[in-house]
Amino acid sequence: MEVPRDMICPLSREIMIDPVCTASGHNYEREWIQGWFDTGHSTNPLTGEVLTNTTLTPSIAFRNAIRDFLDSNAVLANEMKGLQKKLRQAQSMVQSNPGTRVVDIRFLDKTTWCIMKKPVRAADGNVYDQAPLEMHFRNCRAAGGQITSPISGAPMGEECEAETALGKEIASFLQNWGEASSPIPEAGLHGSVQDLSKMFSALDDLEDLMVDTLGSWSAPRLVVFGGESVGKSTLLQRLCLLPLFPTHRSRCTRMPMKVTIRRATVQCAPTLVVWDVSKKQPVGEPRSISLTKSEVEIRRQVEDIMLEHCSGQEVSMDFELHIKVTSTSLPPMNFIDLPGIISTSEQLTEQTSKLVIRQITNEGDSDIFLWVVQATVRPANWTASRLISENGLLDRTIGVITRCDRLEMHEVDDLRNWLDPSFAGDDRLQLQPHGFVGIASKVFPQKDNESFHSLMHRQAVAEVQSFNDNGMQDEISEDRASIKALMSKVSSVYAKHVITTWLPGTVNRLLAAWTLCCEELKALGLPRCSGALHGDALAQLMEAASEEATRRLKPLVGLAKQLFLTSSLQPLRAYLEKELETISKSELELVLSKTLLDDSCSDLCLNLPIKEVHEAWLEQAFALL
Repeated sequence: MEVPRDMICPLSREIMIDPVCTASGHNYEREWIQGWFDTGHSTNPLTGEVLTNTTLTPSIAFRNAIRDFLDSNAVLANEMKGLQKKLRQAQSMVQSNPGTRVVDIRFLDKTTWCIMKKPVRAADGNVYDQAPLEMHFRNCRAAGGQITSPISGAPMGEECEAETALGKEIASFLQNWGEASSPIPEAGLHGSVQDLSKMFSALDDLEDLMVDTLGSWSAPRLVVFGGESVGKSTLLQRLCLLPLFPTHRSRCTRMPMKVTIRRATVQCAPTLVVWDVSKKQPVGEPRSISLTKSEVEIRRQVEDIMLEHCSGQEVSMDFELHIKVTSTSLPPMNFIDLPGIISTSEQLTEQTSKLVIRQITNEGDSDIFLWVVQATVRPANWTASRLISENGLLDRTIGVITRCDRLEMHEVDDLRNWLDPSFAGDDRLQLQPHGFVGIASKVFPQKDNESFHSLMHRQAVAEVQSFNDNGMQDEISEDRASIKALMSKVSSVYAKHVITTWLPGTVNRLLAAWTLCCEELKALGLPRCSGALHGDALAQLMEAASEEATRRLKPLVGLAKQLFLTSSLQPLRAYLEKELETISKSELELVLSKTLLDDSCSDLCLNLPIKEVHEAWLEQAFALL
């Protein structure tokens, strides 16, 4: 079945679910065009012309036409929906079980590490998913540069050739997903924000509703701060599974970095832009980041941008680096990586402290603060501890002690004391209710064709082994050591924010959508009456209605029969047999026989063991119906 071309989004290359119209008059899938605008673009993605505004107008009539088309082609619609669901399940398994080869690596687009929907071979000889590749081309044109390879960065043309055979392999793999595929156990060591995704997975099938509820929701921020070179950036890249943070000791974070993760039904390469704090606007066009490069190359790209805008200063007070990520498997989240608080200079100490205070005062009370210190430094001696106390952050801060794998055996007992919530040393800062968590900081080189998720999984496994080697199994089991233990504490705060903010609004939207469906069904008038149906059409409706009634009532009828047998018939039979035997043994005077029989029948009827229907049975019956 050929889908009308005007129903296909020119960005996603898929049939639209929630079409919207821009100022240029073009229709797009809301999620894709909103993502284009959210990354700082104000142009028509197809022509490059500057738009008069970025307002999106719902194309209601067009959306209804698409729904009518799908309703009249139910087989096609069900196939598309089924494949999309299996794609999400397979992709989630790829992300959550990086240590297991779940999917053939040929099926993955190396710019996003996602399963490809429409594989094409580009001019650089590599295979990509068509929609993300075309988005890369648009970003190149918007930046005013030439088209480059997402992998090598070398100039290339835009011509592409469909990989039809590979596309069929991927489609066959997805169709058999869940049937021929063996179950994969859940990852137990990963310890990243991906652990939070299950809170939103229930809405994955309701794509337009998910986009609506998550798009208007303010996700909490995870603000990471501490001294210089204590492992803040290394910690963040483990938490968000993205190699975007400067981790080299000689090139630390020079300006605040904000990474915004937006959960979506599609995944594209991350984009970054320098943000002018005073003018509250971006500097230049957004740049895309290819995840095909090694983590070292990606970090170097980010570090170079920082140096470019720091003007020779140790720390930038005027600019921030904003990175936006769309993901099919990660939850909505905002990460803030702040420059380390510098203690070698009074001026730099003041500047870096101001950056921390700026993040505390600019937002609400839903933020989660991670105070990062080294295992070899006493936490209370840091300037950061004063900022925590003075700004009332004791109950919103989680202490993270890094480089625990570098301690000597005689230093492990001191670490245990800091991780023990009941320990109360003279210089201990009481972070209640969250306390401290210890993590290892050993960094492993990335292997060829190894995704960053797999690298982080490998690091998590080694971390647990390191703590076990130091005899800290109890700290692991009690969630006081390992990256997963840290995520457990973050999850409790995040879940509370979800329950109190996102959940009520989402439930209201679901109820509103359900009410609207009920009203539309009532307006249709089907299948409450046969209307003007005649002949075969009426017979088919009656047959379908009969089958449906039988399906719904059969369990109830069976239950009623069993209940009647056990609660009425069997007790009645036993009662009658006993009473009739008693009557048969009674002396009978012929003259009084009629009176005796009448009295006996009255007594039998009055004392019949018939019980009222129990309320619990009625509730069970309604549940079945």
